[in-house]
Amino acid sequence: MVDEASEDDIQRAIETKINNELAAEGKLDDANPPTQYARLELQSFGVVKVQFRALGLIEAGTRKRYARDSNIYWKLTERGDQYLVSVAALQRTSSSPAIGGTQAPQL
Repeated sequence: MVDEASEDDIQRAIETKINNELAAEGKLDDANPPTQYARLELQSFGVVKVQFRALGLIEAGTRKRYARDSNIYWKLTERGDQYLVSVAALQRTSSSPAIGGTQAPQL
């Protein structure tokens, strides 16, 4: 979610992340994957959104849309963008020098 994303896109991204983690841990059955995939219930997704908002990571999208577009959109806040960059950036090894001496922000 670098720009703005619909709730459906965000929910699918979270489900994909969960399923990738489950697959990496060997907890998905490759023989029958469609029945094994994790799905995020609407109520659970609502809790996730509230937590992201409470942490100051997302806010309502503001871009103009077509009148027939009834999707709800969200965007990263400045804090959310900084946190995304900090967790998505390649971690330096102990032997490589720090650039600018910065560390990932703590939530």
